[in-house]
Amino acid sequence: MCGSLYTLPNYRSGMFEVRLKSSLAEIYKGRTEDVERGALLIAPGILLPNMLYEVRARYSSYDGSTPFVWSDWIEVRTADIRFGPLDIYAINIEQLNKDISDVLKGLGETDRYVQEELDRIGALAAEQEAGNAGMFKLLREEAAVTAGNLKAGYTRLVSVSIGPGSAIASRIEKLEAKVDEDIAQAVSQLTTRINTVGDTVEAQAEAITLLTADVGNFSANGLIRITSEATSGSALSRIAFSSYIEAMGQTAQAAMWLEAFTGDDGQLLSRIMTNSDQWIVTNGVNSMAPMTFINGELTLMVAKIKEIISGLIRSPDSKFVINLDEGFLKVSD
Repeated sequence: MCGSLYTLPNYRSGMFEVRLKSSLAEIYKGRTEDVERGALLIAPGILLPNMLYEVRARYSSYDGSTPFVWSDWIEVRTADIRFGPLDIYAINIEQLNKDISDVLKGLGETDRYVQEELDRIGALAAEQEAGNAGMFKLLREEAAVTAGNLKAGYTRLVSVSIGPGSAIASRIEKLEAKVDEDIAQAVSQLTTRINTVGDTVEAQAEAITLLTADVGNFSANGLIRITSEATSGSALSRIAFSSYIEAMGQTAQAAMWLEAFTGDDGQLLSRIMTNSDQWIVTNGVNSMAPMTFINGELTLMVAKIKEIISGLIRSPDSKFVINLDEGFLKVSD
């Protein structure tokens, strides 16, 4: 924010004040003795981007002998210049958001993944009955009872197969209880596979536990999915947890995953990520002062920190501000 100071006799310095237009609350005030320049950059780092402020200024003298008058308040909107992700974070935020979207998409398609494995086993079993199957074996167990509109069932499938350049072993178990269209279901799947293409080998092991409950317009889904993958040049291990509900067309999800993997440059990395509306940590004893992360804001009652790297420290009422980037302190009444 800049203001102009025109030359007058007997001046020695210039004074200025900045206030928020919406509430008329004073944001910043100060003085400068470099009036000859005719302009001044005011309070960098304190003013928020794309906000309406008002500023006024007047000349002053050391002895106060000249009665300078304040200018009218001048409306100013600050430029909409904000920190970019790389100004704050040491990681690529766009890539991180893509990774999060990909993981959440994969978790949301787990039930389809299980169904595709069932379809694959069914197709192999059909080929075996027709005498066209290669190296394939299937174990199947089933139990079911029905009474009126009530049903309960259990299915267990174990399949092992070898095809051109690949070997797959999988086990799927499903428990189901149903009345009309309302259903409770528990599915467990274990899968191991090896693929070879020339000298390249790809190995994968996966475990899935999926619990669902659907009644009318309400549904709940709980998922644990563990994946381990390795190739001749990379490795990935991910443990994912997801809690998902749908009610009258609205949805909510909390998910967390731990992963270790080889990056694009061959660097070994590990991270823990969470995706939820609210993130809360408490030990169950001091539950009146939890640590929370809500709407991008971290809140905690007390912190013991040896070193802080920050650009701005501000009191809740903005009356005490320490601007570390510019090296000044402001105190307002």
